[in-house]
Amino acid sequence: MANAALEIAKNRGITDVNKQPEKTQLKVVDVKPTPKGLTEIKGLFNSDRHTAEYVYTHLSKPQQVIVCYSAGLSKSDLERSYHQFDREKRLKIHQAILQLQEIVTAFVDANAMTPSRFLQKRDFSIAKNTQKTEQAH
Repeated sequence: MANAALEIAKNRGITDVNKQPEKTQLKVVDVKPTPKGLTEIKGLFNSDRHTAEYVYTHLSKPQQVIVCYSAGLSKSDLERSYHQFDREKRLKIHQAILQLQEIVTAFVDANAMTPSRFLQKRDFSIAKNTQKTEQAH
């Protein structure tokens, strides 16, 4: 057992059992190179893919129609590309997209986005008539 301990000590650079191993000097590195991943991430922030024009241009025609209709734009605006819109129309598109997002969120929060939920028939007129009758009394 003692021989195994001495062998381990020798492999670690200890010549005498009571001595501590020699410490190796660490090199100081002043320059920290930027990791490649961070450089790529920073490049993405300036990418054209992260602009409203890029996203709008890559929408399908039906999606562009929905956005323009929601923004209150005219049919002639559908034929224009995004860079031809003036500041006012771009802001209207922005507001329309935010409103559409709120609508989608309302349906998702109500767990009503499955096709079966849209096919369900419920007659809310009974509840409305009951409320009107109660208010009349």
